Amino acid sequence: MPRLRSGSQNKDPDNVAYAVLVDGGESPAALRKALDIHKVGELDLLVLTHFDADHIGGLEAVWQHYGIATYWAPCLPAFQRHEWLFGDKVRRGMERARELEEGLAAAKTNVMYPLEGYGSAPLNELGPALHVLSPAARMIRTLLTSDDVRWLFTQTPTPLGWLGGPPPPVPVEQPANEMELHRQLLTGALVPEDLRWVRQSTVRPDADKVRLEWGASQNDDPEFFGDSILNNTSLVLWMDAVTGGRRHRILLTGDQENWTYLLMKHPLGMHADVMKAPHHGGRLYIENGAAHEEILSAVRPRALLFSANGRHHLPRAVVRESAIRWGASVFCTSERKKEIVAGHPMSAECCHDFHCCSEMTRDVVLELTAKGIEAELAACHSGYGVTPGPVIQIIQHEIQPSPVLQHLFEHELRQHIDWVGKQLHKIQTERARALAPGSNESRPVGADQLAAQARAAKRHVLAVHLPEVLSKGRERGKFWSAGGSGRHGDPAAAYALPSEKEVKRFITFLRTKELLLFAEAPSRLDQTTMLSELRMQGLAELCNAHLHFPEAVFEEAFWPATLTELKSWNCYRHTTGAFGLSQCAQPEELYAKLLRSMFAQSGDSWDLTREPKWSSAVVFTESGRPKTSWGRWWFGVDGDYYFRERVKNALAKSGIQLGGIYSGSSDPYLEAIAEPAMPAAAQIFGTLLKKVC
Repeated sequence: MPRLRSGSQNKDPDNVAYAVLVDGGESPAALRKALDIHKVGELDLLVLTHFDADHIGGLEAVWQHYGIATYWAPCLPAFQRHEWLFGDKVRRGMERARELEEGLAAAKTNVMYPLEGYGSAPLNELGPALHVLSPAARMIRTLLTSDDVRWLFTQTPTPLGWLGGPPPPVPVEQPANEMELHRQLLTGALVPEDLRWVRQSTVRPDADKVRLEWGASQNDDPEFFGDSILNNTSLVLWMDAVTGGRRHRILLTGDQENWTYLLMKHPLGMHADVMKAPHHGGRLYIENGAAHEEILSAVRPRALLFSANGRHHLPRAVVRESAIRWGASVFCTSERKKEIVAGHPMSAECCHDFHCCSEMTRDVVLELTAKGIEAELAACHSGYGVTPGPVIQIIQHEIQPSPVLQHLFEHELRQHIDWVGKQLHKIQTERARALAPGSNESRPVGADQLAAQARAAKRHVLAVHLPEVLSKGRERGKFWSAGGSGRHGDPAAAYALPSEKEVKRFITFLRTKELLLFAEAPSRLDQTTMLSELRMQGLAELCNAHLHFPEAVFEEAFWPATLTELKSWNCYRHTTGAFGLSQCAQPEELYAKLLRSMFAQSGDSWDLTREPKWSSAVVFTESGRPKTSWGRWWFGVDGDYYFRERVKNALAKSGIQLGGIYSGSSDPYLEAIAEPAMPAAAQIFGTLLKKVC
């Protein structure tokens, strides 16, 4: 409990005492003893940082025996509406918080739920100024209005980076209660009376199953499920206390483990004179990566207070060592019994074990005066104090690249990538509506166009760094991109990637074709090699015409699924050297289907002159480009004279005549086939094929 005073405790305007109690430990008796030692009769402010038993347990002694003007706590209704999901241990803490709040309200205490940005300076320049740094209003709004928040509960530590992203748009139409909540959140504080409308969440998965799965993944007891979200919505307070003209800065952290959002909001650091170690000296994180070094370097406290006795392996040795490296004087409620002078590198997870600290806890009192900061007992480790730190410390202590900066950059990069992805999908949707069926005019979107859109949206940083964003977006599979900066080499360009549903649409479209015919046959005969040697250009243009995705996107987005599909087709090599793929298992079956697709039935014959259907086969020419009608040579009626005559004579024996003029040339063509002759024609044409796979 920080006891801050300016002069004596009498109540004249120039000498005023202001008593603040932050958390109460586990023991009501121990807390009453401490308050009596410091002659506290009334509390101006009682703060509960969160609902854990080791923070709320002792407060039963306070509201029943001491006058309390104001009570600050986390927003209890925000957690009560998800109470059915919490583990037993967490629910017990919330029940104690409810009883405490009701008791204080009955005693006419002013009950508040302060949020980030809320401040209080009750004595103006004479007393302490308190500022709430956490929790964020957006977090509390999410808990109060969202029904399914399992994504917050099941990750340890609770993710907080999303709080730094752009806020979601406020719906034009929303319930009156939520509209009023939005207005209240802007004030920086809520009160219980404003939240009478809050009801339990309606989305209720199997809570036992969720807790058991979490416990198995974290190797933890399911009764602790939800503890992380309580810790990471702790009330984090910044206190400015002026004593005799000297300003002291105090950071009170509750059990805050994830510091991502706090460091995003305070990129220049939060240099404090006194810091209460978060979570009793437990591990500190930036999102889910350990980052005690970076966090303590951002705060650089002169004095760091550990309230721990070795239980749950706290305090962590790595946190203590980091604090020492950054020049802090370390104080602990446990007393160190062994000093390691040389050798014996730190091997224990908990410094309490390594130094054989006492099991009994002791009070740590820091007095903040006009002269400075004084302690009534020796520090566990003395920092630099009034002596400047040695230069060699700066030279020898090497810090790895800060995950704080990496996370901030990563967060901004994700925003840019997501924005580009949305623009590209919008362009693809517009093209799919505007382009005529069969048109293959869709092309990648140039970087110049995207940069112009970014500037119009006031995303000037994105416009400058667009090539890098496009490259990172492709690496992460968010969209297709290629090219350079536009100043050297090919201009940068990008396009949306198809959805799984769109890829399936193209595969379904291919299955409507009886034949895919490639004029230029692969050189190898094994199926995998032959398929890999196929010219993708024609298939890419076919995809462009059908779905309006540019050819450049095909290889990356459509070809893997297309290759898998074509491996189930049959491979044929034609006498002319052409190569075909078909779903038909036998050559005569293929030709029978092709003949019926090629001719239009007229009476008892199939007539080429009566609106033939060309859509059942696709020919890919020597250049790889597709044609919806196939070459006559596939039917053996094109090529050298002797070849044509052989086919012609074979057909004639079956009563199938060739005749007429085709496109002004002297090449014969099939004009009509009588229905009875159709199977024989298919059989004859089938001899032109050899099944190779």
